[in-house]
Amino acid sequence: MSISPVGTLWPVPEPIDRIDFRGVTVNYQSPDKVLPTMYHWTFGIQHEVLPNLLFEVAYAGNRAVHQPNRWDANPARQDADLSRATPTQSRRPYQNVGFVSGNTSRAWASYNALNLRLERRYTGGLSILGVYTWSKAMGIRSYDNWTVMDINNIRLNYGPVNDFTHNAVISYVYDLPFGAGKRFLGDTHGIANQILGGWQMNGITSFRSGAALSLTSPVSNNRGNRAGNRPDRIADGNLPESQRNVEHWFDISAFPNPVLGAYGNSGEGIIRGPGLANWDT
Repeated sequence: MSISPVGTLWPVPEPIDRIDFRGVTVNYQSPDKVLPTMYHWTFGIQHEVLPNLLFEVAYAGNRAVHQPNRWDANPARQDADLSRATPTQSRRPYQNVGFVSGNTSRAWASYNALNLRLERRYTGGLSILGVYTWSKAMGIRSYDNWTVMDINNIRLNYGPVNDFTHNAVISYVYDLPFGAGKRFLGDTHGIANQILGGWQMNGITSFRSGAALSLTSPVSNNRGNRAGNRPDRIADGNLPESQRNVEHWFDISAFPNPVLGAYGNSGEGIIRGPGLANWDT
């Protein structure tokens, strides 16, 4: 048996620019992908207004940088004439490659809050703790693992995220004034005191404003990516409280669908959802 000097056990590899990658998803890890970093800071002042009554005002904030985000690293450009759509692949920089899942660390987020706290320490059978927060949470939307529409303009997908402007919680404990040594039925003893005395009422009451909501559109952006789409915005869209109901929470006429192949211009977190009021006793 003889082998030709020019023979080989393996096929000669094709140049990479001739290999067809259109049928597979290619992942690209950007060189600037690093570990996320978060900074926290807070400052507060406490003052005893009256005996057993404490008031506190504080500021709390954080900023996250180098957060992960994704984008199409082989993006198809927008059609010059949106009324005449062309094949997506023909508009990509690399014709032999389809969607490329790019991964990088360009996203960021921030949180700023004013916190007020009023506490009546337990005395006379009563304790109350009230906390109010006025805050703003901003960041890159979490759609499809933080996929952005345009890697060169990430702010297109920046806005209120998990944002509840107002949040108040009141907790309380009250010993009911019945039974031995109490204001009412103070001379009760024995089994009667076991039944009538020692009762306590406690609970937590919560109030929260509506969450910031983002809208999506079923109209394709015709870019062959995973960024999705959103409607255009031609008016505010938030209805007066008197006009809201479960089936008509915001003005849908303010958000028409965009033209096929174009991104809608509505931002992130532009609609406020319903608030919350909860009594747990």
